[in-house]
Amino acid sequence: MTDGLVVDISVDKMSGKKLSKPFIAELSSVARRAWARANRTISKAEISLLITDDMQIRELNKRYRDIDRATNVLSFVCDSDVMLRVEGAPVLVGDIVLGCGVIAREAILHGKSLSDHMCHLVVHGVLHLAGYDHESRAEADEMKALEISILAEGGIGDPYINWIDGQI
Repeated sequence: MTDGLVVDISVDKMSGKKLSKPFIAELSSVARRAWARANRTISKAEISLLITDDMQIRELNKRYRDIDRATNVLSFVCDSDVMLRVEGAPVLVGDIVLGCGVIAREAILHGKSLSDHMCHLVVHGVLHLAGYDHESRAEADEMKALEISILAEGGIGDPYINWIDGQI
């Protein structure tokens, strides 16, 4: 069931760049699919997805992770106090921020379309909000397998083929 997640998508600080409505709908769809596969407890949830430029994601990465560089995706899980449920309203589980510049450069480096790579990072962010992590090898393997499976359901190939780790 994919209607258990509300996805609020915003595009900010993307001078001259526009994302099409079908592409925004695809990001929403892949987020809902990931949530349906990964969530174990919250049936009615909401996430905020911000697509922004390198400067803004760099500022957020510096402020919240003390890493002074742009990155591809950040996930912020809401504190448990914030997750108190108002009857009938979805539970805000967190925010995902995508750094469009980094993602575009990575897509070229990895030989993937911008759309497929951005969908992968949305899935990755949603899995973090659902409690998945990649701190250990076992966690990373579990998370990767789930990402691959979720993306395959939408016709997107293995995002780790041709993957090159490193800063862009």
